[in-house]
Amino acid sequence: IDALKDIIDKVSSELGKSVVFFADVLNEQKVIFIAKAKENAVNCGMLVKNAAIITGGNGGGRPDFAQAGGKDASKVDEALQAVKESIK
Repeated sequence: IDALKDIIDKVSSELGKSVVFFADVLNEQKVIFIAKAKENAVNCGMLVKNAAIITGGNGGGRPDFAQAGGKDASKVDEALQAVKESIK
């Protein structure tokens, strides 16, 4: 998780106004979602929470940086699609 946070920080630092959202599948079962918003009104806590709920989990965090986890990695594509729609 710490490595993923470092990657998200590095990607975000090279962008201007942005939302960076990552999903990491662990052991082909669990999934971790991490989001970071920079100069953006998107609420990362709600993004990761909604993605986690779709995958049978929960979580959240600050509006500018958040993480959550899910138990059903088979629904990652569905969760990512929901995140895309939320950002639009």
